Amino acid sequence: MLLVLPIVTVAFIASLLPFVYPETLFNIMGVQLNLVLGKLLAGLVPATLGTLVAPDNGSYGLTLMGVFAVYGPVLMLVLAALRSR
Repeated sequence: MLLVLPIVTVAFIASLLPFVYPETLFNIMGVQLNLVLGKLLAGLVPATLGTLVAPDNGSYGLTLMGVFAVYGPVLMLVLAALRSR
């Protein structure tokens, strides 16, 4: 579980970069990650379209609310598991 925390944290920060630094070199990895997660989330739960996932150039990308909805519960579970050790 200790290995999962840095991986999820780096992915969370990378997903936030397109919203914090739009149109910069920093957001390249975050944009691709948001597109992959958005397409996956739109395919699994079609009700997320419009709120958590938005259309982006023929594909789907996570919105800012979608980033928090995807990573929030995962980070909370990892932190709770590490606290109970």
